[in-house]
Parts: sequence; C-alpha cells; structure tokens
Amino acid sequence: MPTPPDLDYFDKVNYVIDAWVLPCEAPWYIYVSTSEVYGPALTFPMDEEHPLNPKSPYASSKAGGDRMVYSNVITYDIPAIILRPFNQYGPRQHLIKAVPRFVTGAISDELIRVHGDGSSTRDWVYVEDTCKALDMAMDAVESENLFEESMGGMADSAREWSKQLRKDLGLNEYEVRKNVATFNVMFDSMGISEDAAYDMATGMSQLAYDMASFYNLPTEEAFQKLQAGITGEAEPLKRLGILVCCMVN
Repeated sequence: MPTPPDLDYFDKVNYVIDAWVLPCEAPWYIYVSTSEVYGPALTFPMDEEHPLNPKSPYASSKAGGDRMVYSNVITYDIPAIILRPFNQYGPRQHLIKAVPRFVTGAISDELIRVHGDGSSTRDWVYVEDTCKALDMAMDAVESENLFEESMGGMADSAREWSKQLRKDLGLNEYEVRKNVATFNVMFDSMGISEDAAYDMATGMSQLAYDMASFYNLPTEEAFQKLQAGITGEAEPLKRLGILVCCMVN
C-alpha cells in the first residue's frame, strides 16, 4: 500500500488560495493549474469544456485551487486567468522524467521500463510553448486593461462580439479584444462618437482577419498595415495591391 504524502505539501501547493483573503493590489491573478484536473480523457482532443475528474491527491489539490479561483471570479468578479498545462518536456529536464529517461535509456542501450501493458498514452507540450502561453496570459492582462479603458460603455458589446468570433473562427478572444481596443483608441482620438468608433473598430478588426487569411499574412502584420492606413501611411497597403482612395480625417 503506497505511503500517503505529507499533507502539508498540498497545503503549500495551493498557497495562492490565501491570496484571496489577504490585502493585495495586483490587478490580475494568473493561476497555473494542471491538465491532471481532467483525469482520463473522455473526449479527443481534450479542451476546456472537458469535465473535471482528478484521480490523484495532487490533481485534486490543484482542482481545488482551480475552482477556488473560478468561484471568486464568478462571485466577486475578481479578474483572473486559469492555465492548465499538460506534461512538459524540453532542455535540461531532470532525468527522472519520462521523455529524458526514455531517450537517455535508448542511447545507452538500456532496457526501458514500461508500466502495464504499454497501451497508456500521454499528452506532452514543449516547455517553450508553455512559456509562450504564460507570456500570452500576461499580455492578455495588459490588453484587457486597455480594452476596459478604451471601450467604455461599449465594452460589454465588444466582449460578446469577441466571444462570437472565437466560436465562429476559432480566434483568441483576448487577442481580438486587444486589437479592437487599439482601433477604438485610434478612432476615438479623431473625435468620432462612441457608437461609430465601436462600429468602425469591430469592422476594421474583422477586415484585418480577412486580410490575414486572404493574403496569408500573420494576423499582427495585417493589423499593422491597416493601422498604418488609418494614420495616412498608405504604402504598406499598396504593397498588397490595395489602393487607399480616402482616409478618415
């Protein structure tokens, strides 16, 4: 029978829970959970809608912290982002972990231990990709602050619009809101009314995604070209064969 781990360890794992009741001026919380909160996969691919069904004390502890963050978001409207990374692999990982253990064992011509009948599978994510996800989460925090400040009374409508784009086109809704907010700031600075600025900002954002798809451009590049056109710099659009006949004054 396995020896239960030190329960104090699990208290330390989710010490972030205490942050909710302590004075804190942080505008956002980013909680790093784990894919283990899902338990065995019931659907493939596994996404955020998968039921939570942790199977180990560690996973249950992380699920508890996960739900504590979520409940505070729902109850007190605390701004937070929950990330659930899958198993990591990458440079300088400890040899006790599966991927480096298998690789070094194969190189050394050692017998590789496989538990059970060998049919178990795991999902893995490269460590740099996880770092990119964390960076995107931090960028999302900044973009959400910009979004709330710039959209004003149109924030709720813009948020629903961004969620619809995520459903229809599979876009990152945080990125959508960041881009529409950037356009909105530009149009607002021109003295355009709030409603008109919103319509133009969402329209230009949709056009940027269409441009990126049609011309096979990175999304960010398409946005930069349109932003340049709005400010009167037509050359980036001309290089695509787009003639700017009139500009917003």
